[in-house]
Amino acid sequence: MEDTTSGAVHPHHVEYRFLNSSLRESQYSIMTNLFNISLIQQYENKRCRYLGFRSAQIALCVLGLIGNIGVILAWTANRRTTPIVNLMTSLACWDLGLLATFMYYCVRNFKWWYFRQNLMSPPWSGSLYKMGNDPPMYFAIVAFNCFVCTSVFTVLAISLVRYIAVVRPLMVRGVCSRKRIKILVASIMLSSVLLAFCFCFKFLCLSFGAALKSSHFCQTVFENRRAFSYPSFITIGWLPWIGTIPLSVLLVIQLTRIPKTLRVRRGLYSAVMGCGTRRITIYVICMVFISAMTYPVVFNLFLAMEESPSWKQSTKETLFLASDFLFILNSIAHIFLLCVGGTFFRSLVYNRMSWLCSTLCCILHSVSKHLHADKNRIELELTRGDENCMDDDVSHLHPSLSKDVPYNENRVIYSAVNGRKVLTSSF
Repeated sequence: MEDTTSGAVHPHHVEYRFLNSSLRESQYSIMTNLFNISLIQQYENKRCRYLGFRSAQIALCVLGLIGNIGVILAWTANRRTTPIVNLMTSLACWDLGLLATFMYYCVRNFKWWYFRQNLMSPPWSGSLYKMGNDPPMYFAIVAFNCFVCTSVFTVLAISLVRYIAVVRPLMVRGVCSRKRIKILVASIMLSSVLLAFCFCFKFLCLSFGAALKSSHFCQTVFENRRAFSYPSFITIGWLPWIGTIPLSVLLVIQLTRIPKTLRVRRGLYSAVMGCGTRRITIYVICMVFISAMTYPVVFNLFLAMEESPSWKQSTKETLFLASDFLFILNSIAHIFLLCVGGTFFRSLVYNRMSWLCSTLCCILHSVSKHLHADKNRIELELTRGDENCMDDDVSHLHPSLSKDVPYNENRVIYSAVNGRKVLTSSF
């Protein structure tokens, strides 16, 4: 039988409970939708901002690549291979590699944001330990750090050679000979590679497989990652301030003693006329100042972010974007300095560009001439092919007219005699 002891449930209470639950669900769905809309708006704003920044950086990198290639071509066209010219050429090569590796990172980041590859996990920004297994990116980081080290060391070498040329002009050819400059450039490359691998050991360990990641070596490297970072930070972050700035101060002091014109005795300055002018010294001082204001600031910011993981992500992103622009500015600044302050350099660039344009025109003319000759040859072969086909048809109809038969031995002449065709042979 039906149990009627319990009190009956009033229908109004049931409707109220149902209405309350439906209101809660609707409010929850509305709040969820609003939260998702706000997240999407934040993502789109961040995406537009990153696309704009990366587009500007890629454009500056392309400009820097073209400028450094022009600098290399101009200095290689110069027959006066002074120590400053050799070091300037090597500096342009290092800046070219730095811009190429940095452009690879910018293109990858731009591609990530442009195609919206993953809405919930943004790309790497602020920590190299969150990149995952990405060997090409780790190789780009090692190459980028290596080129930065070579640029810093080369700027220091340029300032030192310039100081020797100003203070001891008669000793610059003996102290800074071509062989010693080559040894200096090779030692700069070797030390930069060692410092770059020392700085990126922890990132290289992350790119290994799972078995090697759990090895004792990788664990030791990862636990002592600060010890591997400090040599590179000290070299790049403090060496420009400790080494190049004092030399720049000494150059500024000696700058007042350099004559503003070249009205000096040829016998005294005959060996250093190519590298003893006032303009080159001013250029070296400006280049050292720019390097001292970019590399140390950027790497000290990196060191601060490494030691302060509690910083906001937005702050880290802003600092990283600013540091990226400082890197690009340092790599393309000497191009504008040379173009603005050097008449001789501008003449070299003009002559080299003229030579390249004339060479390119000659190559295009030879290619077009070759293609035109090939076209004429093909047409001639086709014409000969048609003639051969006609000869084959005639020889098929009249075997006596075949080419295999000697010309003087069997020549057939058709003639009409009284309306008849008579075959006559002539010998």
